[in-house]
Amino acid sequence: MKPSVPPSLNFQTMLETGAAWLLAVLWIAPLAYAFWAAFHPSEYTIHFNLFAPLTLDHFREALSQAPSGMTVDTTIKL
Repeated sequence: MKPSVPPSLNFQTMLETGAAWLLAVLWIAPLAYAFWAAFHPSEYTIHFNLFAPLTLDHFREALSQAPSGMTVDTTIKL
């Protein structure tokens, strides 16, 4: 009798799981960076500095350019 390999140790299963995690990280990385960049000054959006100062200037600028109060209200709700 041939010993069976548990499914958790199967190479194909491990490869598929690793590939799924890699794709998940590649998919979320730009979203995470955009979220990070939204709360840091423009000087730090080109180069990543984890300890860059926090600011809300981007939001202040976007809301000052909004055409009406309704747009501002909708933006805040989103």
